[in-house]
Amino acid sequence: MNYVISRSTQAQKFLCFSYIKTKSAGPTFLPNEVYFSQDETCRDLLARESAVILKIIPNQLMESKVQLPKWTQGVWLSVGASNVNSNRVHINQTQLVITAENDETIKYDLKFFKVMLNRGNYGNSVRIRARSLDQCSSKYYCIKLVLRSTTVIDLSIGLDQHRCKETHTHYTLFKPTLQSGISCPQSGIYKTSNTYQSPLTVSTCSTGMWTLAIGCENTSSSELTLFSSCRHEIVPDVQVITSINGICLATWRTDHRFQRTLVVYEKNKAFCLIQPLKSMAASWILPESSCTNLGSLSIHVENSFSYSSPCQEKTRLLLSSSSSLHRVTYLLFYLTMQVLIHVNVMK
Repeated sequence: MNYVISRSTQAQKFLCFSYIKTKSAGPTFLPNEVYFSQDETCRDLLARESAVILKIIPNQLMESKVQLPKWTQGVWLSVGASNVNSNRVHINQTQLVITAENDETIKYDLKFFKVMLNRGNYGNSVRIRARSLDQCSSKYYCIKLVLRSTTVIDLSIGLDQHRCKETHTHYTLFKPTLQSGISCPQSGIYKTSNTYQSPLTVSTCSTGMWTLAIGCENTSSSELTLFSSCRHEIVPDVQVITSINGICLATWRTDHRFQRTLVVYEKNKAFCLIQPLKSMAASWILPESSCTNLGSLSIHVENSFSYSSPCQEKTRLLLSSSSSLHRVTYLLFYLTMQVLIHVNVMK
């Protein structure tokens, strides 16, 4: 008989346990039962009838016999509108860990105990039952991984209490690369009809008119450019134009309604473009977060780009950008003069 005495740090009370370990048991031995004392005297541990008996679940029952495919393995980044929403996902044969990119906070640490492989109409998928240990209280989750390309997968996580029918977390995961073997679909120039606030924080003009040039690069059909233009806050006559250069990393369809294209920029950031397939005119939607959870289409109408003209118009866009350079130069001159005047006044 083995006795364990512990003390609760919060209530300053003593807790007693006991278990039996046989001589033939190896180093990984787990007892079948643990006796837990009901009071601090620990006397009822001597009587099996008085103690609370806890059943032990062997770890062997919590291990999956099905191996995860290779396309699930590795370190992935999630599509996010900002650094706050971006995550790093580690996946191996037994575990999934999601950490926040900004402060390395662990959001999920899930252990696999059941893996189910499935082949759907739009690619391979894997369903996983997993559990997390949160302050000695087990929570069970349902995980779904869907292969979109060799560098893009979809991840959904939901609580097992809903019988895996509802998922509360959706991520589009990607492995950043500077090379792409695909061409951007539906090449041409697309423009927004109204001003809106873009979720992409890299642009100086977060709110303004946006122009999307897809597949218009002479060197590569996998490149696209996203322009934004707005009026300067200090000098209204100056129009500021910024741009984001990206690479079409993968494109896929989840159903007959939308086609999704993942675009990587700045090596480790990405955004998604979603094209309605049954639309009368070619158009694209820029969602705020992942490619997976589009939500209601009406929410993203203000983030839509309608077809404008072929790629030849991009030359005029570049010319307008160069003309705006003179305005920016004027703006810098204006700000410099304001600083000099302020310094002279202080003297």
